[in-house]
Amino acid sequence: MNIFDLTLRLNDFPIKKAKALLGEIQSKDENEFEDYLKAAKNNIVNFHLENNPFYKEFATSVDAQNWESIPVMRKQDLQISLKKRLSKGFDKKSVYVNKTSG
Repeated sequence: MNIFDLTLRLNDFPIKKAKALLGEIQSKDENEFEDYLKAAKNNIVNFHLENNPFYKEFATSVDAQNWESIPVMRKQDLQISLKKRLSKGFDKKSVYVNKTSG
């Protein structure tokens, strides 16, 4: 086992489940993969629109079916407290926080 897998296991990440899902995704043909990718992107956007007040306010004109309508966030958009940016059900203790140089 490599150090990455060990780190994931120590943090209770479901490695076997993730590897099985990755295998399913990789076995899809090109059309199935495109459909999967489109559905996954829509699910992510819809989740944030429904569960993240900050994102809902930021992305007022988003159409989850049209990826081009999703605005790009800039650093200045994110320079508010973490508490205001978290989705419902998350708090500062339940997320990984790190600093970047930029």
